[in-house]
Amino acid sequence: MKRSWSGNDGLSWLTGSQFVYSQHCKMSRLAGMSNEQVYSVKHWQVAECFDDQQRTVLAYVDYLMSERGRVPEAVFDKLKGHLSDQSIIELTYVTCSYIGFAVLTRALRLEFDDRDDPVVEVVASECYSGANFMGRRPDARPSARHRPHPDHPNRIYNHRSQLMSVYAIFIRDRMHDLDEFKTYSKKSALAGTGHTMKAHVYYEPVETIEGPVVDGVVLVEFPDIAAAHAWYDSPAYQEAKAHRLRAANYRVMFVEGMTPRS
Repeated sequence: MKRSWSGNDGLSWLTGSQFVYSQHCKMSRLAGMSNEQVYSVKHWQVAECFDDQQRTVLAYVDYLMSERGRVPEAVFDKLKGHLSDQSIIELTYVTCSYIGFAVLTRALRLEFDDRDDPVVEVVASECYSGANFMGRRPDARPSARHRPHPDHPNRIYNHRSQLMSVYAIFIRDRMHDLDEFKTYSKKSALAGTGHTMKAHVYYEPVETIEGPVVDGVVLVEFPDIAAAHAWYDSPAYQEAKAHRLRAANYRVMFVEGMTPRS
């Protein structure tokens, strides 16, 4: 069962179905596959954790999926050296059944496949032209998750960002000038007027468990990424920011929450 199930796990990755892949990962472990094997089906061709029979099954399943059943004779002949005719029929039937199930869940957006298509056009910045098509945009920042903001290419901007709460995290590493910090505190408080934001942490006691010792932390919630930038880019906060930069060393970031805002 372990040897033939590796093919079904490989199939689940090829289908692009989040639901089918997620469920097959769990069933593969129950069938005796190791975590290394479960996670290596994506690149089984170069993985060393599969034996010859498993690699043959994975190759056969690849052809069932990617070539819609057009299997080279060499692959089928080698498969017959590992599995009986009945096992091959069962493997083929189950594989084709899961292909159909994956298409169904993706088309109807069932279970974990109720998600937006990750393949979207990347919005170009103003300095981008058709001449840059074959090259890297000079202002681009590598990202596996976010497409550039239409006006600010290095900012978070996607459909999910517009639905999720966003948190501004200020990490103060070292204080230089207490007077400048007091001025910053007064001006930043005034800069919040007219903006929807909620402070959850404001320089409360910090216990640093790992990494460099942190001097202070601020955590502020915004309804979305646009609201966070509206506050941060406002003239009032930019004026306050100048005092913060003179007062201490900071790291500042915007982070998306894990659950949709209410």
